[in-house]
Amino acid sequence: NVNAVDISEQALTVARQNAERYGLRERIRFVRSDLLSALPGRFDLIVANLPYIGPETWPELQASIQKHEPRLALDGGPEGTALIERLLTSLPSALARPGLALLECDPRQAQALAVSAQRALPDATVQVLRDLAGWDRLIRIERAEVTMTDPRMEQYDTVVLRADDPRAIAQAVNTLRRGGLVVFPTDTVYGVGCDLWSAPALEQLYRAKGRPAELAIPVLVSGPEGVATVARWLPDRFEELAGRFWPGGLTIVLPRQSNLPERLTSGRDTVAVRLPDHPVARALIAASGGALAVTSANVSGRPAATTAQDALADLAGRVELVLDGGACPQGVASSIVDLSVSPPRLLRPGALDVAALREILPDLEA
Repeated sequence: NVNAVDISEQALTVARQNAERYGLRERIRFVRSDLLSALPGRFDLIVANLPYIGPETWPELQASIQKHEPRLALDGGPEGTALIERLLTSLPSALARPGLALLECDPRQAQALAVSAQRALPDATVQVLRDLAGWDRLIRIERAEVTMTDPRMEQYDTVVLRADDPRAIAQAVNTLRRGGLVVFPTDTVYGVGCDLWSAPALEQLYRAKGRPAELAIPVLVSGPEGVATVARWLPDRFEELAGRFWPGGLTIVLPRQSNLPERLTSGRDTVAVRLPDHPVARALIAASGGALAVTSANVSGRPAATTAQDALADLAGRVELVLDGGACPQGVASSIVDLSVSPPRLLRPGALDVAALREILPDLEA
């Protein structure tokens, strides 16, 4: 499927006419959207020719372009790269593995944008390609396919239960107490969880996902009181931030309790905590003691699962139990904000709008 995206309805009208002229109308879906905001999911190929003209470059444009081209189609903001930088921040969740993104830019912007692209996607191969005139013109971003084989990985006959099955929560709790892994729905994406105090269970979770050892596992709590279980102290603005966005799609990084397993935190001095807004998730976490180690229910590097079927496609045979609660309401991973540093830092854009976060954290670095 091909999606053609523009924020301008006038531009989309012209594009539809061109598609009709060349017999391509039935093969293209035209979407009015601010970048990819109206297109959830991941894409194998993203090609973008975004506005990249800055104020200093505007006088250099041909008079005919200045007169006839819509300013909206050319103006890239104060530095000329604002829209491209915004798109780069969305690529970790929008670009599939394997996947390819091609972004046109001004030659004077290319090297700096390549650095930004590598920062946004550390796992990707980033190149600057030249146009036919020899100018640096294209940022090429490629993500490789994830392959995972681990002979230590146990194989299970994965059981699937409807989340509203009367046996579901009790069976999930028993599985977790035995050190097993359980997949369940949250408000954002499906999670796979285990007993956060069990080193063998945490090791099993890392192997099931093929998760790099340096990446810590977040903790989901059933209520605000569960934060004290894992956080050593709460920064000044925690209560206001949590009061605004919890329960919901915000993960907050906090100073960790010293007794947390090293495998959970990957040796860091912090822990990531979230209070989900989903009845199944909160019921299971509450019945399991108020806190669980939970990460997205997919093989690392692959798209997050928004349905039980998505999770099974990656983790069948690697987890003991899946609770099927239908599609996740949001379908987008949580935003992650680090409150352990000053100023606070947005580590991952996600379910929440940055502008809304800055209403509480005006100094948020994104």
